[in-house]
Amino acid sequence: MKRAYLEDFIEERIEENSHLFTLEELAFISKNRKCIDKVYLLGAINSRDCFKNSQFL
Repeated sequence: MKRAYLEDFIEERIEENSHLFTLEELAFISKNRKCIDKVYLLGAINSRDCFKNSQFL
């Protein structure tokens, strides 16, 4: 259940930001969904860690 929710969440983020991608990039994203999901998660985790360790907190 959680996995399906996460995949839907990532898909929504990509759709909301589709204007940032070329048609070729969107085709690549579609063909490499599992890899894109992993890269998105790595970015989310990394940004969370950077924010948590920020000197501004």
